[in-house]
Amino acid sequence: MYVKTNWVDDVTPISAEKLNNIEQGIFSSQYVSGSYTGDDISVRDIVLGFQPSAIFVITKSGMLFNGADGYGGLGMPGDPGTNNAGVAVVTIRPTGFRVYEDTGVRSNSSWATVNPFRYIAFR
Repeated sequence: MYVKTNWVDDVTPISAEKLNNIEQGIFSSQYVSGSYTGDDISVRDIVLGFQPSAIFVITKSGMLFNGADGYGGLGMPGDPGTNNAGVAVVTIRPTGFRVYEDTGVRSNSSWATVNPFRYIAFR
């Protein structure tokens, strides 16, 4: 069981046990958020180290669609986030999620207006 440490500069010793407790707390959080910069590669995996139960991707300006082009969305296992034509924009992978760059699919676009993309992945 974890017991909270009251950290005091130059007083509280740092031990492997305490650092491992911190790492476990970070790993056990209910979600992970972050960002990535699109690079125009047609298929790109973003590695998180776990399979999300849901992933939400959005551009820095909050855009999900521009006309028929999909820039982000909500993906769940077996149910990807799609563009208006039903083409996958973001999909769940065993160790993270996948984004795409193709006609109508822009979740890995290098266009400066949309970068960096932001995401939240739920455990």
